Amino acid sequence: MLDVDKLSKMIAAAASESFSASRAKHRKDEILGYAILSHDTADSCCAAVATHHGLKSFVHGEDNDFLFSPPEWDEFDNGTAFASVNNELIKAYDEGDYEIDPDWHEKFREDVFEATVQGLEILVRQGFFGTEEERNRLYLAFCLSDSETFTTHLPSWVSKLNTDRVTNKFLAWQQCNSPKK
Repeated sequence: MLDVDKLSKMIAAAASESFSASRAKHRKDEILGYAILSHDTADSCCAAVATHHGLKSFVHGEDNDFLFSPPEWDEFDNGTAFASVNNELIKAYDEGDYEIDPDWHEKFREDVFEATVQGLEILVRQGFFGTEEERNRLYLAFCLSDSETFTTHLPSWVSKLNTDRVTNKFLAWQQCNSPKK
């Protein structure tokens, strides 16, 4: 069973290390977004960074299509920052009771998702990502491969991690890009 509090603190430490490395690599105003990416099994994660350079070379749509689509971003950190987090996730996944409890995997995923957002929230509360004005120019996200969970949870995650200005920009973009019924 996952300890959500412990995992969220591990994720905060990994994200701090990862984002600090990106800050050291780029000018402060070069970074547009920072995200933690996972997938449906939720047994690993990595960081992604969106930069102005990546935006300039994006050819698949509008600027916000790039900004609000972390899998399209130009830099991914598959290095050591998230190694201990991923070891913890794989260990918990391998110890799962999916044969005894048919809902085990869904609970595991929800715990990982909650811990990841909480880990980023820790850094937001600490002011790690900057002042409100600086955060108005930075999109923070937790993103996973397409799934119903992602679609239903994303607006809540975005509002927890971003300023009202960024959240409203995201919601307007999402509304424009949602399938018409």
